[in-house]
Amino acid sequence: MRPLDSSGPSQKPERSDGHPADRRRGPKEFRKREARGAAPQRWLGCVVLFLLAGCEPKERAEWSPDGNRAAVLAEQRLHFADSQGELSPPLADRDESPGRFLVDAFDWLPDSSGLVVHRVRIVPKWEAFAPLLSESDSARVEALAARVPALLQAAVALHGDSDRAEQLLGKLAPGESLVLGNALRLALARDAASVRSALDGAPKALASLASGDGEMRAFVLHEIAVLRPDSGGPAEILSRGLRGIASLKVSPRHPVVACAAESGEAGRHDLVALPLDPGPAVTVAAGTTRAFDWTPEGRSLVFLSSISQGNGGLLEIERRLVLDDRGRLGDSPPGGEDDGGLAYAVVAFSPRLAVLPDGDILFASHPATLPAAPGEIGENPRLYRLPAAGGPPVAIPAAEGALPMDLGYFVPSPDGRRLLVVESGTDAVALVDLESGKSELVAGPNPGWKTRAMPSWRNAEEFTFAAAGPGSKRVRWMLWRDGKTTDLGANWPDTITKAWMEFK
Repeated sequence: MRPLDSSGPSQKPERSDGHPADRRRGPKEFRKREARGAAPQRWLGCVVLFLLAGCEPKERAEWSPDGNRAAVLAEQRLHFADSQGELSPPLADRDESPGRFLVDAFDWLPDSSGLVVHRVRIVPKWEAFAPLLSESDSARVEALAARVPALLQAAVALHGDSDRAEQLLGKLAPGESLVLGNALRLALARDAASVRSALDGAPKALASLASGDGEMRAFVLHEIAVLRPDSGGPAEILSRGLRGIASLKVSPRHPVVACAAESGEAGRHDLVALPLDPGPAVTVAAGTTRAFDWTPEGRSLVFLSSISQGNGGLLEIERRLVLDDRGRLGDSPPGGEDDGGLAYAVVAFSPRLAVLPDGDILFASHPATLPAAPGEIGENPRLYRLPAAGGPPVAIPAAEGALPMDLGYFVPSPDGRRLLVVESGTDAVALVDLESGKSELVAGPNPGWKTRAMPSWRNAEEFTFAAAGPGSKRVRWMLWRDGKTTDLGANWPDTITKAWMEFK
């Protein structure tokens, strides 16, 4: 186990109980508990919901590469579902280390034997939490905790009040919110009177401390772990630290996972590679977005890097060789003759790209000629295919109005022939043929509904997606094949899919 930005010896793996064998029943116009585990305990929820909350589609039900089962993320706990929709109990949210954890994201191992997960661990006592951190992170939190009253006074002077004391403190250094949050909780445990006194001029922030007396004192860190539930063995912790993880993806050929780690600057990440066996993490590139994918042979990463500030704007598509010719991760990327910039994109939505099985790169961009006067870049975004053999991007020939303005959420089929597209502003699901550009509206849009779950291909002919239940607020998990749909989650508790869509 090691932090993302340093190497270190691997610690003893942790136990993760639970087993998927333990089962019970459970567009042409695409317009703009189970009782114990029903919900995180209150002391969990108040601390980490802000870390996991999101208002955009994410991977919540993803089929294994062999198509035999899907990993299902509900209320930050993992279940498994088979091809008939039979749902397993959730994997345990505790192990041999202190505290509990909530799962935020995951990706399947290529052989379908397990997953790599990003999870947030919550520990109520500093004495149990500090040994989980690296010495440098622990010392940093300790040093900041001693200065929290002074930092809060400065934050009040600069920014006034805020809904939460932690939020107010984070305004001093937005990229250090987790470090500062842990320092605040340690300061409260050691000298709550001084912390409260520092918030005399911020009544809302002060009130948040009173309302959270029994809940806001837990400490939080991020983990990347390998879970192989069928083995009955413990989880293997790859990394622990105070840097958030925006996305992760396992190499399709080699035991390495790549992730986009928070850099401390809004909208910019460090692209980091971690071996699944003990070994140091390697920074592949800095200043990237969270959008990246492995090339088909699993040795190189293709990613979108930020040229302008933030997630969107002017982006560059780059390629970087990460593993050597034997598929091993060294101390630094080995470099290759194909490394470098491939194309530019103008992106006014969440950045995303995908590498197709033939090596072509699929991405979205507004067609634009620069420089341009304000208002001149008015064309709708398009999907583009960047040939693996080289050459300029080629637009997918979709009809005008067939694709949404928001092209930040798409998933290609395993054979690279078709594409599923959703958007964050509606619940519509579109199926696009990448050769002809022809699109078909599979579901929606239904007024008031917004999807928060990415669709997933079970194989090249079948996929699942979240859909609004007709005449009800129930969210359904639908399987599509040959134009027909089946509700695989018909017998599931409503809590499983509740967060997969939003209704307003």
